[in-house]
Amino acid sequence: DCGRANAITGKGHAIAVANNNTATVSSSYIYHLPDYVSGDVYGGRVEVEAHSGKGVADAEANNNIVTILNSSVDDVYGSRVNADVSEGAVANLSANENTVVISDKANIFDNVYGGYVDADVDYGNTTAQVNKNTVTISNNSTVEGYVYGGYVGTGANYGGIVYANENIVVVSDGSVITNGDVSGGFALQGSIETVANQANKNTVIISGLSVIGGDVHGGRSYAETGGKEAFVEANYNAVIISHSTVGEDVTGGHAMAPFGTATAYANNNIVFIDSSTVTGDRIAGGAVRVGSNSKILSTNNTVSI
Repeated sequence: DCGRANAITGKGHAIAVANNNTATVSSSYIYHLPDYVSGDVYGGRVEVEAHSGKGVADAEANNNIVTILNSSVDDVYGSRVNADVSEGAVANLSANENTVVISDKANIFDNVYGGYVDADVDYGNTTAQVNKNTVTISNNSTVEGYVYGGYVGTGANYGGIVYANENIVVVSDGSVITNGDVSGGFALQGSIETVANQANKNTVIISGLSVIGGDVHGGRSYAETGGKEAFVEANYNAVIISHSTVGEDVTGGHAMAPFGTATAYANNNIVFIDSSTVTGDRIAGGAVRVGSNSKILSTNNTVSI
């Protein structure tokens, strides 16, 4: 960890910050270590807990930079925020404007995240955001897992609002994502109450004889609720693929709330494919999947091949 902060509160106000850190790994091998040693690399890392109706936890890990050059490591996080929230407490979480650079034949054995937020919420209220993060993978580098510009996931019994907006992923120069998907922004929630997700204005660019083994998504917004309404958005996302290969589906913006009632938007998304091969079942500018009695709006999406 380059910068790390922890905070716990009952009825008070806890603040944990890990901003403006830089981590560089060059010509090194940090992977598959014993269980008590992590092979992961973090620019900033924050963990918070809030366990009372009067408790408030603010956590941020913003503006961090991680560079991996000609090295082998496990997971890579520009920043990571974890929260444990219960008994009506409130959490405000952010992992914004982080940068990850992977180059010079680097090998990542697991996943890559520009910004990452994960919250376990038991009767709490959470606002979480992963915005304006950038991941660049170049010069014949390899990632064996998933790649996210921004990832936010919450499991809640009370509901919340999550944002994964304006993230960028670039894979170029013969780099390979062996097995996993590539997503610009992914907003995920599970709750028995009403939730709202945004995955808007994300961009994925694949070029230069690169290979993606899984799906490619500009923005993904997914919610599961226990009968209450979900509001999911995946708008204004873009996927650009040039002289490369994708093994599964390609979607500009994907809004999903398959259980319960939802209002889902997948508008103004773009997929552009030039001199490339896509072997999946679907290429879509915008896609929506919802349960019964739901409202959907999917317009002005564009696919150009």
